[in-house]
Amino acid sequence: MARDFNGTDQYLSNASAVVTAAPFTMACFFNRDDDVGSESLISIGDTATSDNYWDLRTSPAGGQQVRLSVNDGGTAVSAVTTTGYSVGTWHHACCIEVSNTERYVFIDGGSKDDCLLDRSPAGADTTSIGVRLTSTTAFFFNGRIAFPAIWNAALTDAEVLALASGISPLRVRPQNLMSFWPLFGDASPESDFSGGQFPMSLTGTPVVADPVGGIGPM
Repeated sequence: MARDFNGTDQYLSNASAVVTAAPFTMACFFNRDDDVGSESLISIGDTATSDNYWDLRTSPAGGQQVRLSVNDGGTAVSAVTTTGYSVGTWHHACCIEVSNTERYVFIDGGSKDDCLLDRSPAGADTTSIGVRLTSTTAFFFNGRIAFPAIWNAALTDAEVLALASGISPLRVRPQNLMSFWPLFGDASPESDFSGGQFPMSLTGTPVVADPVGGIGPM
């Protein structure tokens, strides 16, 4: 299943950071309804400041790419996929934070790009889907997000490709899976199927949607 966000005031959140430092991986399927501005998929941030975060998002700038943006109180740095997404089409996004100086981003299991600049966000205290939450609320997502998940490990390229091909997060490095939200839409908050530690509260009640096109974990 999936949640359909309106791009204005709807998102999911948990008032804890699933992870607070490298290594980790974040991934989900997404389908954008528009191509106006950057829109966040999964974000971990510090609600006391505006510039400490990890943000996996979609960005029209430069060619409709997936971007991992990281900031630790100064200037954000980014890894940006080498190819882009299409509006109205399902895609898979993934980012990997190996260390403070090594991170990668993927779309549909490939188009890998790196960022090797030093950034080490601190004070992370929230996890969000469909928006970036810090002391400000930014980059509302307009469209559908399905099967978001977070691991406390840096997945391999082969594991990223497996996720993009539809293998369930529950079957990819399960010993490191920190959170997985199938977004079935039958509970509020949304259940965390990796162990229940991080249920997602609904803001604005994004509606339940079927992830069309045959995408989704097997």
